[in-house]
Amino acid sequence: MTTTAPTRGTALRPSASRARGARAQRAASTPARIASYPGRAARSSVRCRAWKLPSFFGKKDASSEPSESPSDARSSLESTSPSSSVDTINALNALLGNSDEEEEMRREEEADRARAEVQAAAERAKAERAVRAKAFKSEAAEALRLQQLQMIFLDIPIFPAPGRALLTNSAEKDPAVVEISSLPETTWIEGALPKGADADAETEDEDDGKPRYLEPPMPSERLPGEFSIPVIPYPMACVPGSRVRLNLFEPRWLTLFSKLIHGKDETGLVLESWRGDARIDLSRNESCKSYEAKDDDLYEIIPGYGRMPETDFAARGTYGALYRRPDGKLASVGTAMVVSAHDVVVNGQVLSIYAKGMSRFKVLRVRQVNPYMVVDAVPIEDDGDGAGDVLPAAAEGAGEAKNNVVGATLKEEPVSVSDEAEFGTATASSAALATALERVMAADSYYSDAIGLGEAWSETNLRKKVTAMNDFAVADAMLYGKPDVALRLLASTSASERAGAVMGVVRGMEAAVAAGVTPRTARLGRTALSFAGIFALGFGLAAFRDAIDAYYFLHNGGGVDMF
Repeated sequence: MTTTAPTRGTALRPSASRARGARAQRAASTPARIASYPGRAARSSVRCRAWKLPSFFGKKDASSEPSESPSDARSSLESTSPSSSVDTINALNALLGNSDEEEEMRREEEADRARAEVQAAAERAKAERAVRAKAFKSEAAEALRLQQLQMIFLDIPIFPAPGRALLTNSAEKDPAVVEISSLPETTWIEGALPKGADADAETEDEDDGKPRYLEPPMPSERLPGEFSIPVIPYPMACVPGSRVRLNLFEPRWLTLFSKLIHGKDETGLVLESWRGDARIDLSRNESCKSYEAKDDDLYEIIPGYGRMPETDFAARGTYGALYRRPDGKLASVGTAMVVSAHDVVVNGQVLSIYAKGMSRFKVLRVRQVNPYMVVDAVPIEDDGDGAGDVLPAAAEGAGEAKNNVVGATLKEEPVSVSDEAEFGTATASSAALATALERVMAADSYYSDAIGLGEAWSETNLRKKVTAMNDFAVADAMLYGKPDVALRLLASTSASERAGAVMGVVRGMEAAVAAGVTPRTARLGRTALSFAGIFALGFGLAAFRDAIDAYYFLHNGGGVDMF
């Protein structure tokens, strides 16, 4: 069978059987194409249903009805009720899978989560304030008990060894007692930068109050364990275990202690009270702004611009306490104090902190004087003790000297315990202190009750705390008014000699009480001696004048009175 090729313009007409086969083939391939594009059928279905929505809601198809005029369209829109639009939107949301109930539930869940986060933050802040309140009240109670002990022994003298042996028979009880005079004496330093140490350093002739400081020494020049620490001069000698309270209002102290407590971040600019009713915002305090300014004489305060960087002290909570004599000289040994509690007691003005003694250090050099003093120091270790954990003088690979961070180089001394569960066995000096206290309270019960010591001794755990004190804590209770003796104990590097010296102090005061010296009689005697000294000085001047008059009278034959 032969076929003729079609000419141009002539179309082949398939046979009926061939057309049926092509339609069957297309029908068989349609599900495969739809399966290969799963979203296509869904989109087509949604479009079809959305296209048919107007007829579903009663609207007429535009293709089957004649077109309306603009006026008729406006009238039909105005006659359409608002509920029909809402129904249309709801129907579309239902087709697209979004319902009003689900959206409302989602919004409620988000609101619940936000409320829960706010409530959790409030609970955390409340718990933090409760912890701070407990710490502040606990430190206040500990400081009060220590002050009661210090008031008892403030004016009682220390009897020498012959008096102790005669009145208390302490020579038989304490054969290892060491005299205070055998301990090393304290050296004194000037509270100024050394002359000629630096071109910009402050000297005694250039005390204009502006901040100047010395650069740190090279790493090869630093001693093992050397560190820098800001110090505060005290009128009494602080020892490990001492508890002190400071009320700070000057911008230099507010700025320094805000960084000691909080750290380097911006939160350190705001100090909050645990009561929640007071705060100090350093960024809004005008005097603190003037303190940080380069040239601002608006307030008569000590300027702080150009001072030593405070990054090494931030968030450490540690500063040094040095005893300052009336002539202005500072002791070369001191105690590192750690801030244990703080609170804003006057809104926007006064910050109150409690601190306790941690460890001893020896001053090597003064690095800064204004706006506050900074010294380089090394820890004081007892003979035979290890050097402890110290920081390197400079970071590895650094090409310049860096300041050691205070805190890690300081070895904490054992201090008096504050928890009843941690009470230890009585030491020799603490047991002797308890005996001396009972003798004082028996000899002068009026004074003991007046300061609240008698009630605390009988109704609280004060007796247990006293018998658990170590030698430094005993010295802190008895030597508040005798800083020269306390400084000798600080400088001592022999634990056995220090224990013997503390025992000698306790026995000396016990002998004074046995001789009839009580806190009131000691204070009266001290006042009487002061008045006696004043009268003796007056009578001496009068006698000197009379002697001069007599001399001129005898040599001038009754000459003119020179006075």
